[in-house]
Amino acid sequence: MSGKIAPAGLAVVAGAAGQDGRLLVRRLLAEGWRVIGLTRPGTLAAADLPCPCAAVDLADGRAVDEVVAAARPDRFFYLAAVHHSSDGPPVPDPDLQQAMFAINTAGVHAVIAALRRRAPACRLVYAASSHMHRPGEADRAVAATDPRDPINYYGLTKSWAMEAIRFAREHQGLAACGAVLFNHESPLRPESFLSRKLSVAAARIKAGLDETVSVRNIGAHADWFDAEDAVTAMIRMGEAATPNDYAVGAGVLSSVRDLAAAAFAAVGLDWTRHVVWESDVTRPAIYADIRPLQADLGWTPRHDLASTLGRMAAADVERLTPRR
Repeated sequence: MSGKIAPAGLAVVAGAAGQDGRLLVRRLLAEGWRVIGLTRPGTLAAADLPCPCAAVDLADGRAVDEVVAAARPDRFFYLAAVHHSSDGPPVPDPDLQQAMFAINTAGVHAVIAALRRRAPACRLVYAASSHMHRPGEADRAVAATDPRDPINYYGLTKSWAMEAIRFAREHQGLAACGAVLFNHESPLRPESFLSRKLSVAAARIKAGLDETVSVRNIGAHADWFDAEDAVTAMIRMGEAATPNDYAVGAGVLSSVRDLAAAAFAAVGLDWTRHVVWESDVTRPAIYADIRPLQADLGWTPRHDLASTLGRMAAADVERLTPRR
């Protein structure tokens, strides 16, 4: 395992109101860090985070520079993103495309410039995506160093940012690294994601509010893992003496069947009686090559998929339970 830089001081978390941001803020505070959260303009009041927060347009270089100049952070975690739905077209409408580029790419350039100018010793961790890689003719492991071939515009914007991260590290002297995150889940996942759709459905069916839930392809496979493990990986990447890019995931493939079985088992139901599907097709998929992360930083997933989906379903049951 490589040496580590001792934690010290202040961390800025961009995208603090999202799933990963909330989990990371909690972890950093628990470990004794001072934390400043950054959220999208117009969302600050609803963020309800346990740390000081500011609403910042990350694509506004001047605004980002002012934040970095005032904070002089020791860590900067760039988790902000405009997402792409797996069910959406590879190229979204022009407005969404522009928003993706602004946050997923231009904002990263703005942060790199501000850190170089105001806090050159700060260590930058960027949350990239497995959408930067395309499945081939067979299941395969993907490493952060593999050539990228984005499957949609979201993946393209993430790929552009990863090039900026690499360039900043190799040519501009910034301790920058990118985490190529696969599908990471928690009770904070929005319901637009399949894992949460299934955990909510299990809770609602258990409560007698629904009878069935429909999924597109029960046979689909992906690398699903726990968002807490993703946060641990990014924290370790920020501590590593030698910054580098890593693929982060379970390192194995699971099926939609596995998600459904785990979510419904957590509430004592047989998923086969409540889940309906349009197709049952298994196509080649990609999963994270986590060997470099294990070898360099000693990271390995602590949670299995069943426990993650079980925790999600339990949280959704609790949300539906009337308070007395």
